[in-house]
Amino acid sequence: MDKDSHLKDTIRNQEKELEISGCEELKAAADAYAGEHGWEPVKIYAGEAEKDFLLDTKSNLSKDMGRPVTVTADVYLKDGEELDLDGIRIKVLATPGHTAGGVSYYFPEGGFLICGDTLFQESVGRTDFPTGSMSTLVRSVKEKLFTLPEETVVYPGHGDSTTIGHEKKYNPFCVD
Repeated sequence: MDKDSHLKDTIRNQEKELEISGCEELKAAADAYAGEHGWEPVKIYAGEAEKDFLLDTKSNLSKDMGRPVTVTADVYLKDGEELDLDGIRIKVLATPGHTAGGVSYYFPEGGFLICGDTLFQESVGRTDFPTGSMSTLVRSVKEKLFTLPEETVVYPGHGDSTTIGHEKKYNPFCVD
């Protein structure tokens, strides 16, 4: 299995269960696995505008869920920043709206995007959370995601995958 396929499978499997309350446990398990194989410890990445949100149990809603949790990322990412993780190039796209610090990850060589709860098949993410904004979310989709190649496969935080081209035609939240 090539690196892109392995990475996509790993992310898709983990995102089904990952919530803010699971970050520390997931990092500990991944670090243990990495250590067994002589790899570097795993890092938590987040958009730079998400820092305050992750540290405030009221804003990140964990306090209301009965398990107050804060998360400190190892790396806070800026819009347009490019990462190279073991030879895999990833472009960071700031896509606020679901939350103020939302980011999407574009893998140009793989032709796919991981966008969390920014864009779904013929829908968009919720914006009723603290720092959420529907107008900002739609602007993010139109200005950041709809500029990607139409054949780009979109992997949302949950639900079915789609393509940029399909969403440009059929997404009722984002078509003009």
